[in-house]
Amino acid sequence: MHRALRTEYDTPLALMNQFWNPWVLLALLSVPVLLAIRFLTARFNEPSDLPKPAGKMVGIAHPTSRRAIAFALVFAGVFLLCFGWLWDPAGRRKEGRILVDEFHSTWEPIDRPFDTQWYGEQSGYNYACIYDYCSRFYQMGRLQTRIDDAAVQDCDVLVIKVPTLRYTPEEVAALERFVRKGGGLLLIGEHTNVFDTGTHLNDIAQRFGFRFRYDCLFDIDAVFEQRWQRPVVAHPIVQGMPSFDFAVSCSISPGASSGQAVIRSTGLRNLPADYHVSNFYPQVEDHAYSRYGAFIQLWATRRGAGRVAAFPDSTVFSNFSTFEPGKAELMRGLLEWLNHRNVPLHPRLWLLLGGLVLTVVGVHRILNCRFRIADCGLKKGGTANPPSAIRHPQSFVLLLALGLSAWAAASVTARVVHHHGLPLPQPMRPFVHVVMDRTLCDTPLSKSGFLAGEANGFGIFERWILRLGYFTSRCSGLEALQGDLVVFTYPTRAVSDEFREAVVRYVASGGKVLVLDSPENTGSTANSLLYPFGLSLDSSRTLNGSLPAAGNQPAVPIEAAYRVVGGTPVISLDGTPIAATLRHGQGSVTVVGFAARLADARMGVTGDVVPDAELRRVYDLEFTLLKDIISAH
Repeated sequence: MHRALRTEYDTPLALMNQFWNPWVLLALLSVPVLLAIRFLTARFNEPSDLPKPAGKMVGIAHPTSRRAIAFALVFAGVFLLCFGWLWDPAGRRKEGRILVDEFHSTWEPIDRPFDTQWYGEQSGYNYACIYDYCSRFYQMGRLQTRIDDAAVQDCDVLVIKVPTLRYTPEEVAALERFVRKGGGLLLIGEHTNVFDTGTHLNDIAQRFGFRFRYDCLFDIDAVFEQRWQRPVVAHPIVQGMPSFDFAVSCSISPGASSGQAVIRSTGLRNLPADYHVSNFYPQVEDHAYSRYGAFIQLWATRRGAGRVAAFPDSTVFSNFSTFEPGKAELMRGLLEWLNHRNVPLHPRLWLLLGGLVLTVVGVHRILNCRFRIADCGLKKGGTANPPSAIRHPQSFVLLLALGLSAWAAASVTARVVHHHGLPLPQPMRPFVHVVMDRTLCDTPLSKSGFLAGEANGFGIFERWILRLGYFTSRCSGLEALQGDLVVFTYPTRAVSDEFREAVVRYVASGGKVLVLDSPENTGSTANSLLYPFGLSLDSSRTLNGSLPAAGNQPAVPIEAAYRVVGGTPVISLDGTPIAATLRHGQGSVTVVGFAARLADARMGVTGDVVPDAELRRVYDLEFTLLKDIISAH
């Protein structure tokens, strides 16, 4: 009320954000917590509270073996409890026959490839790339008929993505039978029930006890940015994922279903759907009816011999986003987990029951280990004082230490078991892997599919690599040197001797390197990377001009370029090489000195642009450059 009264008339009211602060919530809880401490805390007698006998005291403990057994029981019990809770048995792997339901969805289609001829918003807003990528690991196919038992008979995993057509009761029943018999079912939804996709998914999800909520989730600190960090012990689906950026998703209500929250995110708030707008997307404002705290964003459950996974953010698998960190790994993790049958008897319940019994017995024995205190003096009349018994003063510290040790051991064990029990599949068909280096380069790339259009950004260049049928990733350190081609965009960080030597070995053994630089990169460290190969960028003067017209294609203006010294010229400006390549061992190094022309600000700013003739020639220049590098032997 005070903030409301102090807000100027023309200033928007923002009164709810104080309740998004966990410190405020903790302060509000302080009174009931203090009352609980005052009235509910049990008091235990310490040795100092007991009357001290007049004579000498001698402490006689229970035998060491009895205490050791009690400690071992507690450790084993807590270990079984934690391991039983964390462990997800892999089960038997199936053949990997994946079908994508195209009959019920006109959204995110996969029927047209992301190639060098098709541009515009719809070219990026589909699943063509992730479908092609998954086909390198699994037998992929499209389902273009209504669902019945026969349609999914030869299917191991069925993918249902943002359906725009409702499923009939007979189809839902067929899906439930499919899962019970050992099939895997992946449900991919979107925010707010947009275009009734949530309603159509919930017809299926509610048969398994959970549902997609019709809301949007937003991070408290950055409204349109939400980063998920992998937990210490991750579910097998996400064990191979790095940090992951959500586009806006809805949340999942688990209801009374048995299952696991594979991704549970904290520090979020939600807003319900706004049915007055076409896509149901609400205005991002603070409201008292917003829920705040933790939300489930990936739910996994089992039914019979099969499995179901539900993910509420379809956008992250679109062409413009799916090869950002973590997203292709998430899809592979989902398909691989669903491509396993459940074990006949899930051991979790037995592990939890056994752990509970052992823990209770061990705790009981530890709390009843006593020291006998005997008075060695004599009372008047020559009789000895009788021995008295007290509880061990360190019992609770020991219990805490044992519990933490067992939890740590169970966590490590679960991670090892998950890693060996459900490794990511190896490709059945080869593909070209292009790595965008993040060791020396911090140039802006796309985030959740969005491009800032900055002068030093190379998000469009990265995305257009997919149009050639290649696949991309972003890596740093030695991990960046595991692909077929490594692209360095405006390197500015110091080049360590270890990394430089690793690059030389990588190229010598057949790897390929592309360095994109220009005079606009004022802090360039490219020459430090290039000098072992006899290549360099001459920064003594800046070149400008136009690449000559080719046939009926227009000339391409170049505003700033470096002269490339060494190697074989690839592109020249008025007779001066501004791009060159050099063979080294079995691999090659290519240097481009006019990379500002390939940066986002001059490549169309966004990935939705339909290029004119000049921009199309720039795109073709990138495609030709990449194909020549990859195809060179």
